[in-house]
Amino acid sequence: MDDNSKTPMQATPRGTLLAQIMDPCQPKNEREWAAKREIERLQDALKKANDQAEHFEREWYLRGDALAVLTAVRDELRNVLRAKDGLLLWALYHHQGGSSPVGQPIRKILGIGQHDHLTPGQIALAKAGALLPDNAESNGALAHPTRTPSYRAGTTGEK
Repeated sequence: MDDNSKTPMQATPRGTLLAQIMDPCQPKNEREWAAKREIERLQDALKKANDQAEHFEREWYLRGDALAVLTAVRDELRNVLRAKDGLLLWALYHHQGGSSPVGQPIRKILGIGQHDHLTPGQIALAKAGALLPDNAESNGALAHPTRTPSYRAGTTGEK
């Protein structure tokens, strides 16, 4: 061992070392050329990962907007369905007989038994569907779109 191996030396700063390795005009040995290729590959991979992350964030943001639109459409469709069910209940309210040629198909569509009585909630929804002055909103039956009266067999409307 010579005496120079024990002498502390200052390391080349990282930025200077990278600039020397990446500079095509600087003479390099085989290891330095391999290091240069590996650094370029890793930089390309990092750029691709960053681009994908930005794309993901952009898509996530846009999906949030689409989700708001779909939620509004879903709520509107629920209102339309409730209005149509209210109109069917209104027609059934006037054709409730067990052998009624009008009432029996409506009962089947709404899932109401052949001889079942209409519940107060169903009657309120029927009145609301017909836009009578005694609207169901006055007693709260239509005030909560997620809590609807049980007008379909086996459902409570609760979520």
